Amino acid sequence: MPTNDRQQTVQRFADELSALRKSAGNPSFRKMAETSGCISHTTLHEAASGNRFPSWDTTKQFVLACGADPAQWEERWHAAARHVDLSTERTTPAAPPAAAEPVAASAATQPTPDRPRHRWWEPTWVPVAIVLVAAVAVAGLVLALSRRSSPANASGTSATAAPQVPTGQTNPGQSGGSPTGCVVSKAPASAMPPVTPGDSSTFGADVSYPDCATVQVGQTFTKQWRLDNVGTATWTGRSLSRVGAPQGAADCRTRKRAMVPTTGPGHSAVVSISVTAPSTARTCYVKFEMLDAQGRRTFPGNRPVYFYVYVVN
Repeated sequence: MPTNDRQQTVQRFADELSALRKSAGNPSFRKMAETSGCISHTTLHEAASGNRFPSWDTTKQFVLACGADPAQWEERWHAAARHVDLSTERTTPAAPPAAAEPVAASAATQPTPDRPRHRWWEPTWVPVAIVLVAAVAVAGLVLALSRRSSPANASGTSATAAPQVPTGQTNPGQSGGSPTGCVVSKAPASAMPPVTPGDSSTFGADVSYPDCATVQVGQTFTKQWRLDNVGTATWTGRSLSRVGAPQGAADCRTRKRAMVPTTGPGHSAVVSISVTAPSTARTCYVKFEMLDAQGRRTFPGNRPVYFYVYVVN
């Protein structure tokens, strides 16, 4: 088919689509794309411009966007397609008519459908983006909650079984601060004043078995703390009293109380208590409060003194 005749067929079909659009109230191509929901406004514009012959899929969406019946346009499209040889449009120069051999009509001679082209700013990417953002948010929330988990149970005495010892763990009984990477959830301090006016104390150090130290199952060891008297009252007849639920077979077992040596202002006291680890691997988190000679909590606003060890096989 001569090129001019082919172009005339393409333009005539485009004019028919333009007439259909005009009869539908001449909606914008963007509006038609929104109505279709599966084709871009640029593809619709090209179908009505006559620059190229549209595929049937494009024609069908164009007709639907104009509120017409695609069944009434299907035969019209096939009639036009039979007059348009898209393959010759891609060959330059065209083969002479005398050299062409007759071929049977087949699917290969039919126009190749041009799939609707979507741009990144069109709505098709939005559901995927929403899913990705939601997945990242959920992952971040789970990670934040796991990092805030406390190693102790509600009673404050013992926690989960079979603990994992962190890298950089100190040797059992080593003096000094907590090992690198060891984080223990501590109860918050309050503004409650001491029982005795002028009384005040601060935690000095773990003299033995710092946080996250390891002990063997069934092992008996001595835990020691250094407490500093930074107030104006002398500590006399005081003790550290274990708090929490009654001790069970699965807990690190201690005496109920450990005596605090008499300590004047500006001095420090080293308090010791014997501990026996349970017979199964787990974590021990045991808390103590200071009591005066009358059994009163001397520092109700302070955090409890505690030890936190891993019991391993």
